Amino acid sequence: MGIMRGISLAVNENIEWRSGEKIGGQDSTTGPESTSSSESTVQALKWLKECLLGKDCSHDSDHDLENGVAEANGPHRSSNALSESSQSLEQKDHQRLQLCDEIQTLYQKRSLSQINDAVSDERAARLVEIIDTGSTVNLRLVDGSIECTPYVALSYRWGGLEAVWQTTTSNLESRASGFSIDELPMTLSVTVKLTRNLGFKWIWIDSVCIIQDDKDDWAREAVKVAAIYQNAIVTIAADSSQDAKAGLHNNKSTSMFTMDDSIKISNKLFTGEESSIYLFPDQKTRLDDSITSLRDMGDLFSHCSLRDRGWTLQERILSPRIIHYASDQLYWECYHGIQESEDNLLWMGRNLTIPKIAHRVKSAKNVETKKQELNKVLYYWYVHLIGGNYSHRSLTYGEDKLVAIGGVAKALDDIESMGYMVGHWGDDDDELVKSLCWKRGGPGQKAAKYRAPSWSWASQDSIVDYGSYSLVGKDNDEIVAEPVTWQASAPDGTFFGRCTNAYLQIKAKFVGGTVFPNCGHDFSEYHQAGIGGGYTVDPPKERCAFLMLEGGETSDLVWLDESQATQDPVREGIDVKVVMLSEVRPEGEEPYPGACLICTLDERYYLTRIGFTEYVRPYKEGEDAPPVTGPKLCEKEAIELIII
Repeated sequence: MGIMRGISLAVNENIEWRSGEKIGGQDSTTGPESTSSSESTVQALKWLKECLLGKDCSHDSDHDLENGVAEANGPHRSSNALSESSQSLEQKDHQRLQLCDEIQTLYQKRSLSQINDAVSDERAARLVEIIDTGSTVNLRLVDGSIECTPYVALSYRWGGLEAVWQTTTSNLESRASGFSIDELPMTLSVTVKLTRNLGFKWIWIDSVCIIQDDKDDWAREAVKVAAIYQNAIVTIAADSSQDAKAGLHNNKSTSMFTMDDSIKISNKLFTGEESSIYLFPDQKTRLDDSITSLRDMGDLFSHCSLRDRGWTLQERILSPRIIHYASDQLYWECYHGIQESEDNLLWMGRNLTIPKIAHRVKSAKNVETKKQELNKVLYYWYVHLIGGNYSHRSLTYGEDKLVAIGGVAKALDDIESMGYMVGHWGDDDDELVKSLCWKRGGPGQKAAKYRAPSWSWASQDSIVDYGSYSLVGKDNDEIVAEPVTWQASAPDGTFFGRCTNAYLQIKAKFVGGTVFPNCGHDFSEYHQAGIGGGYTVDPPKERCAFLMLEGGETSDLVWLDESQATQDPVREGIDVKVVMLSEVRPEGEEPYPGACLICTLDERYYLTRIGFTEYVRPYKEGEDAPPVTGPKLCEKEAIELIII
């Protein structure tokens, strides 16, 4: 039998276990019938209260806060006293209101700076105020700089809709006076009503709180995303909605697991709370994956509609507390755990979070340990965040590529400044060189409109594969290129937004060569395992390109940044310049080029990246020698180059 983590598990000598209690099927759960039910709202409020108290979301509960809630609301009004399924509608509403009061008390006794670590003081310019008149709900745009305002944030998909509901310069003034909830599409209007039922008066919705036809306002607010989501008391994620008109709720919630033949083992803790562990046979879930192989709950959200959108990645990463309204059930997610409404199981949360990163960096005991922790941050950024996640997502507007991840970059930079610009971090020379070692991981090409320099992953409209990042500079592969300087213009006034006119000046060896598209290695019969086995990379449909250098070195593993129009070998070569980033130095053998950028050279002697190769191999004795027209790349002198 497989063993699942329960809500909590305490082991001591005084525990009396009640084993063998079957809980098979949906009858064993106490979850809401649908995410629109009153039970669903109460469940969300319970989760929020527990998180603010510190239970299940940190190592210790805040007993002072707990006592403060009891003093303010009275022990006879405990929100858990009416938790039976036989509650009347009046009792359920009483419980909801009681939870709302307790959460407001918690909020007043605990400032945002205590709840969220490393949150900047940037506030949204506007919030939507919910004015409840009883029979109707009216709205008003208000100044977002109100101190200690507990507001909700929304994460959703606009979809391919004409956003007639958005705030523009033409309706800004009237919306400051007031407007009807009926002006909003269903996903937004239902979320507003949910916010009211959760006991909050304010909500932040990007399309309503940012003036969409004012480029300056959009630029100012877009770079505040980190603070906006970090400061929200909770984020509502419309995971089941394909667009802004689809609504928020499901029709019926269902368990992820087949609970038949499962066993629940329970005990009472000294606090009076029940602790449980669930055991069940290994089985397939709705994701067609063995439950024992799921490493964290993030895998379970892969079916949700928000999973493939660019903007929603940082909204999830930056939000300390999220209520996920998924198609199957309600989920709670915070920095320390994820819980389901139907199975009532608490799962391990995200492996790496902003607070965890901040703690590790700031608690480093010496310079070397701190450097190691910062290198882990960079590995997380390039390999997992960009290569393994963000580059797989789509954006309606390609020019948002850097802006839509800039909030995460800013949050990391707030922990420790590492010289962020155009999607890369430049304070450590070797790490900057390693960050150039990406390749196209699927069909795609360079962005048609400039948004990043050619050497940046952000210049690509394709999946980016950072599999070479952890190989360059390791073992007998030595980094030999030296960054000299890099520059860019920031039209938004910050490098966490858009950029123009960027370049990298680097000292490196380079040589001429010829590249032949679709003449290199064929991956059609292979399936590459991702770094650490965490994900897989589908092989490119076209063959790699073949590279031949002036000194006779060759490589059949050249990934061009743009997919080729044909899958047939291209016999007519492209003249290129090859910039060597690392050199492989096998013991007792002649060194040869490692990671190299494949570039073109313009009339100004500026280089533009068009591809990447992991190594270039010299021909060996006994092989047919390719034509040699110059010295080998490793024999050249390093010079300063400019790559745009």
